[in-house]
Amino acid sequence: MFGYRKKRGARRLHIDASYKEPKHLCQYHGQNVFKGLITATNEFGEIRLQFHVVTDDHEQFKAAFSAFSKTIQEYGQPEVELLSTDNVAGDRNFYLGILPSLRQSQTRVDALAATAEHNDDNQLPDCTYEEDSASTFDDNRDIVTAINSLEQELNSRHEGKHVIGLDAEWNVEMDARGFPTHVGKLALIILAYQEKDSGATKALLLRVHRCGGRLPSQLLSFLKREDTTFVGVNIGGDIAKIGRNLFHGYGMDQIC
Repeated sequence: MFGYRKKRGARRLHIDASYKEPKHLCQYHGQNVFKGLITATNEFGEIRLQFHVVTDDHEQFKAAFSAFSKTIQEYGQPEVELLSTDNVAGDRNFYLGILPSLRQSQTRVDALAATAEHNDDNQLPDCTYEEDSASTFDDNRDIVTAINSLEQELNSRHEGKHVIGLDAEWNVEMDARGFPTHVGKLALIILAYQEKDSGATKALLLRVHRCGGRLPSQLLSFLKREDTTFVGVNIGGDIAKIGRNLFHGYGMDQIC
């Protein structure tokens, strides 16, 4: 079985680190023997490397990837052209150094990018937006005014269900490898909608970090409107963050 796996190629590798398996299965007298399980799969989802590490240091990876490189050369397999990882900033230099074929691919991509930058035919137009499409509100009084105006806009439509775009932002501090070390409090809530009359897209940027730790009641009520659906990328995470930081029992689970 091991010999069969050696004959499986890998033009692409996806690296995944799991910390649950060693935590629950690899213990000695109640202490973890390993910190993580590293798995590398090819473009077909087949496992090409799998090994335990005792720290997050890349030194733990070198032996396995050196053996992998030797194997694909011995079997005349295509070398790795693309590699993905959940921590690109922290892993980039290591994988480019340990896999020469990957560095060659990166060099080709960089050369194409440089060529495109000097070719006007390949340049995309600059992103533009209307200056009055986004408005920023810095304190409770301004936020209340903005929410009241949005309420009036929605109430004037006489529709059964309204759709509002929702996004939330907060600071996250990273270590040298790109892993989060500290997650800050909620800083910004963005509400986006289309005006009924003009059809123009509007965005309200609510800087809630200046609200003293609590949202104005008008904003709380608005976020709990039964006739409004909030949409956005990873909106579940944004809603959970709002709930943890600001709602303090206002029934965040009622927002959907």
